[in-house]
Amino acid sequence: MACQQHQKWKSEGIELILEQDNAGENKLFEESAASTDWKLATKIEHMEREIPQHSSPVEIDIATQAQLARAMFNDAKFDSTMHLKLAKECSV
Repeated sequence: MACQQHQKWKSEGIELILEQDNAGENKLFEESAASTDWKLATKIEHMEREIPQHSSPVEIDIATQAQLARAMFNDAKFDSTMHLKLAKECSV
């Protein structure tokens, strides 16, 4: 599906530069786009270091916030059902 849309844009003269991380589905798309079936010369930039998911301080901050939330839930003596309900609301 993505290759079909890319082919359509290419035929209309629209050049794409894709910025993506190195996740498995992105690598599969890159291989598919370069295959003999599609022959899409796509410029793909891997942005692994610039995305927050790969940043250690961000990961630590998220874990700390989750621990603080659990501590507050425990201190308020919420049961496990309420823990799950509140956790879902807090993470949105």
